[in-house]
Amino acid sequence: MDHSKTIQAECRVRPWSSPHVVDHPYRKVLRMPISRRLAALMFTDMVGYSALAREDEEHARELVEDQRAIIREALKRHHGREHQTTGDGFFLEFASAVNAVECAIEIQTAIFERGRFQPVDQQIQVRIGVHIGDILTNDEDLYGNGVNIAARIEPMAKPGGICVSRQVHDQVVDKIDDVTFQRHGRAILKNIRGGAELFHVCLPHEKKSTSPSIIQRLRVAERFNRLSPIAKLNASLLTVLAVGAGIALAIATGGGLSSLIAETRSASRMPAADESTEPVDLSTDWSYSLAKDGPWQTFEIKNTWKYADIIKGAFWLRKSFTTDANFKHPAIVLGLIRDRHRVSLNGQFIGGADQSGDLSYYAFDNRLLRHDGPNEILIEAETRETLNPGLALIPDVGARLSEFSDIRDRVRSNVVRFHVLRNVYFGLSLTVFIGCLFFLAFRRTPFGFYYCTTVLLLSSIHLAYYSPWITDTFDYPFVRFLKIISLALVPMILSAAYARLHDLKKVELAANASVLATFFAAIYFLVIDAVEPSTFTGRYNLFLFFSAVYAAVSFSLMAFHFSKRLISRLRGRPSPMSYISFELVYIASVAVSISSIVVSFKAGVNSEYVPTEARKAMLDFGLAFPLSFSIFVITIAIYDYVRQSRSAKQRIRRDSLVLEIVNMIAKASDPLITVGAIQQSTCSFLKAGRSTLYVLKEAGDSTAAASLVAEYTVASGDTQIRTQLPVDSGVIGYVVKSKTPLLITDIGSDKRFNSPDSQFRREGFKSYQTGSCMILPLLAGEKLLGALTFADRGDGRAFSQADFETALQVAANISLLLENRRLHDLWTEAARETKSAS
Repeated sequence: MDHSKTIQAECRVRPWSSPHVVDHPYRKVLRMPISRRLAALMFTDMVGYSALAREDEEHARELVEDQRAIIREALKRHHGREHQTTGDGFFLEFASAVNAVECAIEIQTAIFERGRFQPVDQQIQVRIGVHIGDILTNDEDLYGNGVNIAARIEPMAKPGGICVSRQVHDQVVDKIDDVTFQRHGRAILKNIRGGAELFHVCLPHEKKSTSPSIIQRLRVAERFNRLSPIAKLNASLLTVLAVGAGIALAIATGGGLSSLIAETRSASRMPAADESTEPVDLSTDWSYSLAKDGPWQTFEIKNTWKYADIIKGAFWLRKSFTTDANFKHPAIVLGLIRDRHRVSLNGQFIGGADQSGDLSYYAFDNRLLRHDGPNEILIEAETRETLNPGLALIPDVGARLSEFSDIRDRVRSNVVRFHVLRNVYFGLSLTVFIGCLFFLAFRRTPFGFYYCTTVLLLSSIHLAYYSPWITDTFDYPFVRFLKIISLALVPMILSAAYARLHDLKKVELAANASVLATFFAAIYFLVIDAVEPSTFTGRYNLFLFFSAVYAAVSFSLMAFHFSKRLISRLRGRPSPMSYISFELVYIASVAVSISSIVVSFKAGVNSEYVPTEARKAMLDFGLAFPLSFSIFVITIAIYDYVRQSRSAKQRIRRDSLVLEIVNMIAKASDPLITVGAIQQSTCSFLKAGRSTLYVLKEAGDSTAAASLVAEYTVASGDTQIRTQLPVDSGVIGYVVKSKTPLLITDIGSDKRFNSPDSQFRREGFKSYQTGSCMILPLLAGEKLLGALTFADRGDGRAFSQADFETALQVAANISLLLENRRLHDLWTEAARETKSAS
């Protein structure tokens, strides 16, 4: 039975000053002095002993005796101590983790050599678990949580194997030759809060794979098996998404490249012109008719949305023009024509298509042109229930008659800029998006990463909108819905990400609410609620208008907030500028989203208010946005990986510091000397220039007040230290009275200690050079023992939350040391009084 809980409970309610009068069932144990020390603990257990004993008790006894002989022989050579033997198992103690692991390896190697050439029924298999921790002892028994952890680790070992805790691994790694460790992961141990991270020792006689596969190196199966059922489902779904993204990437890239190849082959059929002539503009003075013989009405290419309610099914377009130019190899480019169409010049068929495709141009014989009269272009076309009938004019190409080489170069430039690059960027953003999903599934996420992933998804949707497969497969309202949510939601999500960066919870909540409201409103007004095309166009533009206003307001507020803090920083006022790169990227991304929204207005709105060159620049910005944002997200992932790696190394260093402190306390002979060593080690870890231990001294006279006396100070440089402080004033007095640890970023701006009316106004002299300090009360239960301070960080920065957590652990251990010393003094005094009385 584990007596440690009973003893600890008794210690809380019984005065240690008179242990000889304690009335308790375990009074014999309590009469013995209890001490703490750090020790390496080992538990062993023979595999299959119970079943073997049921079948053949004599044979089982012989195997147990052989096992005991091997273990005790190894125990002598490695200076271990046998505490308990339970039939087939041992409870052993060692002075160091290295001795314990070396002993365990020798035991398993000797057992392996003994049974190598023996039959199966003569072989022995033993499990061994090793842990290092703080224990309670009365020189007869061992107690404490460390003993319980070691006992729970042993069953986690493989038959014939050794399982050790993270603490043991960190102590012995690289200190034992020809021994490596395999990480088991964090295991849930019965009655052990938080479980324990375990490692298996790779023994020299075990077979090792000479060429592990990539799957084995990545330990994918091992990581997958450690996931919860919900996490396994998420990982499976993400794997399916990754495969789908790979297929989509191949299709998108192939589609873009195929367009370029088709244009190249088409260009090879015609020679280049010897000289260029002035092109003829064909972008104005068009007419349309719903019947071949008329009537004809004016048709504006730049405002095709005006005719969405009128032109449905079959229609005709015509254009008359004159030319005096002598084109050697003439060609016509008109724009995008939806669905089936046939193009004729002066009554002669020159080209067409049976479905909507990329931007097309038509070469013809120059003898078809009339130089002495008007020429006529006639387009016979059909359109489904679409919102964009007729011609879709491409601004940077235009509708023109020119030399074949001129038109070819323009069209190929457009194909490369908008079709190939959009498909490649779509594949890139989709690939990074899938990578982000894996990052979210298998790692802890940094701030705002969910928002960045959502922006990438919307960018992919925006680029997919320009794919001919999308426009030919889905109904046009749904395609427009995809585009509008990809445009309208981006500035809202970016504003939420910016608010999260600065912990503006109300702003973040409002932005997220705007995202949901806009999304569901778009579903109703653009998809569910079927309306005439003109009404749809109005709603589409209205959504974009409000999105542009929201984006402009968000951009203004974000830029104002950033510039305000930047100006405060330049003026020397305390204003943290952390994550400045994230802020700039968010602000720039909102600016790009504004330009993308502006050039997406329909019914000629953008053509009327945005110059052609500016519109082309905005299109280029929108095209480059997914690429730049993908690079930013990749940078976030790399930054977060480096940050987490540094954090892991810092945690390992902190654990090593705590183990070192526990070891110091276990070997302490003089508390003040030990406290000084602890403060030196902690200051080195925290980069603190000063640390002072104040011990609470009760006044001998009942009329006098208690005070805090500086028992030990670690200081670099010539700093002023007060050796005695009152307990009812000053910064340290505030901590002592409230019994609350305190992390101060800048004591000069903390109103609690600078207001003239404050009871705890800090001392007049400049005692904290950097303005940041940590003050921690030393508590033993509810009893106050004193206070511990750390200040003057060497790099000039403020102490972090991680530093504060480390200092709390150090303060807890120092409190334990002081309380043990106090109990020891009371014990000694009680024993002396008992001896004098006798």
